[in-house]
Amino acid sequence: MRSFLLREWQAFLRYEELPGGAPPILYLSGLGMPSHAVLAAVVAQHAVLAARRSVFIDLLGCGFSDAPDDF
Repeated sequence: MRSFLLREWQAFLRYEELPGGAPPILYLSGLGMPSHAVLAAVVAQHAVLAARRSVFIDLLGCGFSDAPDDF
């Protein structure tokens, strides 16, 4: 898992990547779950999408990203 510091909020946005070609497909978290929990196993590994780079982003307050009190 990788982290990206959002300086304005002093919080880390966390994401995961699967290698592949361009253009990348971005997956956003939802329902309080980490973005890669279901998508990596099911959607991103589908034969049509497996060759594309996949980036799974946990928005602030979701999954493994920080949840700043004042956000």
